[in-house]
Amino acid sequence: MTSMTPCCKCCLGETRGVGTVNWSRLHTEKPDPGAGDLVPYYACGRCGFLFSTVADGWDIPLLRERIYKPERYSAAGFDPDAHGSPPESVATEPYRMGVGLSHYFSGGQEWMRILDFGSGGNPGPIGQAFRDQGFRVDSYDPFVPDIAILPEGAYDLILMIEVIEHCTDLDHLLRTLRSRLNPRGVLWIQTLLHHDVSAQTLESWYVTPRNGHFSIFTLEALWFLFRRAGINIVQHPFARSVIGFVEKPSVSLRLFV
Repeated sequence: MTSMTPCCKCCLGETRGVGTVNWSRLHTEKPDPGAGDLVPYYACGRCGFLFSTVADGWDIPLLRERIYKPERYSAAGFDPDAHGSPPESVATEPYRMGVGLSHYFSGGQEWMRILDFGSGGNPGPIGQAFRDQGFRVDSYDPFVPDIAILPEGAYDLILMIEVIEHCTDLDHLLRTLRSRLNPRGVLWIQTLLHHDVSAQTLESWYVTPRNGHFSIFTLEALWFLFRRAGINIVQHPFARSVIGFVEKPSVSLRLFV
């Protein structure tokens, strides 16, 4: 770490600046007040974690104003304040993926306690897919008013589908997940991992601060991060997923014998 760059949030290693991304990279119908701002990103030379600190310290109201506006949820096809099944526009790819994912946990409908972390709705499409397969699912999203408080207790499965790349306070995230994960439970993370860092990495469609993508991981970065909380990390072949666990999970996931 130099005097001008932050330390890595995953392995605490030294970082370097790799360039900037225009805040307005995603085209919207209504220009954002921050459109045109250049957002710096840093990369860790040890674990490859790519991140921006521009939103570090932003509170929920500011994040909601700048990024997670209610109209963006509606444009995605569902209302975060509504209850019940998502409309057909959402019950397509995310819903189908949720159905496919739920099959790995078949047989756990009667005993598994599941948390959809960063659900995007109450329920979101992933949570609704699990519910439709007979599972009990709680939803949590700090930007959805009626589910903005994290439920108490431990969970057998915590789903983070396209969520972790939005997280900036990784220390707080670690404490939260560890406190809610059953020791024999599973943390299921889906995010797009990159393999190396170069100037071209910033051209990826996934590196979009306007969409809240401030934390871009490598598998090694996730390993370093979750090791600090005693959570093991391995890749799973389903939909670029990574799973975390403290002890051998109660379900096999076709990985454990």
